Amino acid sequence: MLFKLENVSQVAFEDMNQVHREELIMVNDIYHYLTTSAVHDHQIIEKMLQEFAFHLRDHFLFEEDMMRETNCPIYSCHESEHIRVQKIMFQIFKEYAVSKNINLLKFYFEFEFKSWIENHILTMDTVTGAFLKDKGIISDS
Repeated sequence: MLFKLENVSQVAFEDMNQVHREELIMVNDIYHYLTTSAVHDHQIIEKMLQEFAFHLRDHFLFEEDMMRETNCPIYSCHESEHIRVQKIMFQIFKEYAVSKNINLLKFYFEFEFKSWIENHILTMDTVTGAFLKDKGIISDS
């Protein structure tokens, strides 16, 4: 398991926490498959990566839509960070699609994504969550 969900930082806006939990569960599932399966079915991996990529995209769009609607002052730097992270992810996933190198994916999730998401939640998402809560945005949860 790459993420212990009970140890992941929470933000002041519960809908964001829920999206983070869903995403980290997906990452844990992918990572578990990569690290425990003796034989890897690359079609299964590519399907898992595609679902993760779609979730990450929707996660980012969800936050960006709320930031735009509320004129969040950190919108442009937060959005730029989302774009940067997606570019790295797509590059890694494309390299995997060609190479089928499991270690490339393990490295990505262990060292690139894990440190990024933990830091991102503690910084930009914490600020954004507090801003949205202060703006009185109603959580659907």
